[in-house]
Amino acid sequence: AVNDPRWVQNPIDFFILARLESAGMQPAIAADKRNLLRRAYLDLIGLPPTGATVTYDAEILQSDEKVMRGCKYGSARTREDFPRLVELYMAGKLKIDELITHEYTIDESNEAFRALAAGELARGMIVF
Repeated sequence: AVNDPRWVQNPIDFFILARLESAGMQPAIAADKRNLLRRAYLDLIGLPPTGATVTYDAEILQSDEKVMRGCKYGSARTREDFPRLVELYMAGKLKIDELITHEYTIDESNEAFRALAAGELARGMIVF
């Protein structure tokens, strides 16, 4: 049981508030958007669908030196990293074959792209 359930918005809040109250503490006041975003970090993994638009409040970027950036290949240095990955694979130290779920011939490439777009394929390879 908690003394002041107004702070509780979900079961996790209930658990936290019960522990705070048992220690004689109270939760901090809710932060407004500007202050909350000063302390926030966001890691976006993956890509939105082609043609997708991301909307944001431009004011957020104007304070506290915010940065918006993107990357491909997980920020890999492709000219340096890809040859090293090939070396590891050829030496048997990087087990890629076990990760491939389906192989296609070059003549089946349209089917491979169709399956990928339909969400039926995660790790296919076109062999030519």
